[in-house]
Amino acid sequence: MKKMQEITNLFSTINSHTDNDWVYTNLEKWEAHPESAIFYLISEDEIDDLEEDDKTVENSAGELIPKSLAKENVETWLDVQTLLAIFEIIQKKVKAPDEDILIRAINHYREFDDFMKA
Repeated sequence: MKKMQEITNLFSTINSHTDNDWVYTNLEKWEAHPESAIFYLISEDEIDDLEEDDKTVENSAGELIPKSLAKENVETWLDVQTLLAIFEIIQKKVKAPDEDILIRAINHYREFDDFMKA
């Protein structure tokens, strides 16, 4: 599990991860102040291993999360593959997208299940 703060740090970290990794965050905090959201990158294999060791709990959405994150109220947010696709589409028009455009692109995808036109 990796912990990241700020959306730009998240995008610089996910490039080295596989498609079966998920990003978790506190959705209420994301919706209120996305620029200060904290993200956790967790693979499905890691969740499986933690579950075998009885180190998971069920969150409010019925998902298994590490016990260490129980008080953070995190839920699955997006998978790495989707985040990379969002970033690639934005980069076609903006070589170095800033935090604001990345947040808008992610929120657009989450709301419309479609990529924002760059």
